[in-house]
Amino acid sequence: MSDHKLAFIFFEIGMIFCVVAMILGPVGVEIWSVACSVVAIILACMGIYLAFCSWNEVPPVRKKTAPGGGESLPNQGGVRGKRPNGDGGTPAYALRG
Repeated sequence: MSDHKLAFIFFEIGMIFCVVAMILGPVGVEIWSVACSVVAIILACMGIYLAFCSWNEVPPVRKKTAPGGGESLPNQGGVRGKRPNGDGGTPAYALRG
């Protein structure tokens, strides 16, 4: 598992603990509220550390496959009728004789 995925998992678990702490605090269960807050802070710090460690990592790119999971789809050449500069004119491949 890569660092950026692990950082995101820490973020999600920390948010759950944060919400639990916000619910338990006003109800009057202060000991568990503080404990959940401390765990949320620790997970947040670990997630921040892992996120900065994986800052320059390039996430893996999945190949496009056919709907049945067979061979990969051919390159379609982009959106028809749009140029890279976005003016919407006739594309260069349509002008070729």
